[in-house]
Amino acid sequence: MEYDYNKMLGWAFSNIIEPEVLCAIVNAINKQLPSKPYYRKEEDAEGWACPNCDMDVEHDHGRIKDTYCHNCGQLLDWEDV
Repeated sequence: MEYDYNKMLGWAFSNIIEPEVLCAIVNAINKQLPSKPYYRKEEDAEGWACPNCDMDVEHDHGRIKDTYCHNCGQLLDWEDV
């Protein structure tokens, strides 16, 4: 099922007054938009990382292991990675 991002945000902004609730909804919606993980090579850590929270995610030789981050819930897009 595909959702209209702008329609969901419009509904949230017109129906919710509390800024904390609105912020939580916007963050949840943003996590449903796929983001590309990045390859991190540092002294203490090497491998693929979530673009949202910087935690490790797994990708094994073209076989996708994680479709979302198990730490923050960010949807991951491995296409062209």
